[in-house]
Amino acid sequence: MNETLKSILEFLYRNKLEYFTRSNIEEQIPTVKKRAILNALSQLLEDKRIERRGQGSATKYIFSQAYHQSFREKLYIYQNQICIGYLGFDYEQYLFAYDTKYLIDTTHNAVFAMPIDSKTYTQGKCFVDFEELLPEGVDKKILIEKTGNATEFFLLANNNYSSNDLILSLEPLSFNKKIKTESYLLRKEKILGKNSFPNVYDLAVKLDETALFPSEFVSQEEVEKVRTISLSGYQHKLQVVIKDGSIGMPKEGEEVEYFIKPYHPQKADPNSAYYFPHIALNEHLHMSFAKNELGFDVPQSGLFKREGDKEYHYIIKYFDRYKGYKFQRKEFASYLGLHSDNKYNTSSEKLFLAPLYDIATTGFYNGIHNYESHLPINGKQTNIRLKDFLVLVKRANVPKKVFLERASFILKTYREKMPKYIKRISKLEESYFYKKERPNAQDRRVKIKEKVLLQEVMLEAFNERIEMLERNLWFE
Repeated sequence: MNETLKSILEFLYRNKLEYFTRSNIEEQIPTVKKRAILNALSQLLEDKRIERRGQGSATKYIFSQAYHQSFREKLYIYQNQICIGYLGFDYEQYLFAYDTKYLIDTTHNAVFAMPIDSKTYTQGKCFVDFEELLPEGVDKKILIEKTGNATEFFLLANNNYSSNDLILSLEPLSFNKKIKTESYLLRKEKILGKNSFPNVYDLAVKLDETALFPSEFVSQEEVEKVRTISLSGYQHKLQVVIKDGSIGMPKEGEEVEYFIKPYHPQKADPNSAYYFPHIALNEHLHMSFAKNELGFDVPQSGLFKREGDKEYHYIIKYFDRYKGYKFQRKEFASYLGLHSDNKYNTSSEKLFLAPLYDIATTGFYNGIHNYESHLPINGKQTNIRLKDFLVLVKRANVPKKVFLERASFILKTYREKMPKYIKRISKLEESYFYKKERPNAQDRRVKIKEKVLLQEVMLEAFNERIEMLERNLWFE
């Protein structure tokens, strides 16, 4: 938004109950040409930011909120107690307009695909900046059931999936307790926290079966989708509060610093066609390794287990909040304009790195595509060689020498220290992995071939991975 528009809008907003002639406005910004002021007034009228009455030299202007009051359905959008704008829906298209007060402020902390401007944006699909706030998989299915409507606007209106950095409300909000603006870099260590591996929490669990295992809402098709598409987005997640030696659901307005990924009963059942066990332990191991050995920015993680549970549940600390202040986080997909239904259809060359929060290995699981990278690197997802990655390095403008030094450190650390992490699994309750025979045309039933300790299977997969890296010349 140009400075002339902003100056006029600010003057009329500060004096929102009064009418002003064009001459009054020209006196406020004497350095701007009259033609530019006239053009700016025309633009603000078109954008419904101001109204006018009278004609000719008697024309007067006044601040207006018609730009969002005309929305048929509307959600107020807040970030850290500040109204950013309004999301509208007229059953044919979505609309978005920035709040005028936010426009004229000097600081714009929200990062959206829509540039800061006085106009109203419209499009057929929900804007990716807001669509990404919705859960996926089973959690989205539950939200649809509760809402009684699968339209994204109404899902957003009823979404309490997590305390995102953005709050969308059907009504304007007021806040009793003012939060302090924080610096992420200054608070990063406290935000991310620390943990060793394995980090097992000894907690009294105040979570019921429905909260942990909402599998009655999941069709077989959905279960298979969780298994083959993603270890993150499609997993059930639940916000929790840890205090006084217990873990439970947050109360209304209570600050939340952790969420959990409960294990899925069908994936823990070796007799299930969707057997995909120990995701929590797998992810906790690799997250801890990346955090403690490779020096990546990774939030604190851990495990907990109730008596009778088949597997561990996974606990992760949010990396985007500190004492009530929430730092805006963005999915890569939103920067590329991709909606959740096709956000994985891109390439690594289009992405960049952010704080890690979801790492695991799929190398020892049967029946899935064991890609080395789900996103293609130089057009490849398997047998990725060093020269393929160098294409990505060049496109990302990373100095080759810097990359090779860092890659050498990561490879050496992985080869030397990962086996030690895997062997630490033995410190936990015995965790088994059931190997299965491959189905054939005569007998589609998958039979259990043998029962082995999880650490043995993971060590075997690790050794195979090292051999693959050596064949692809990564250690040269």
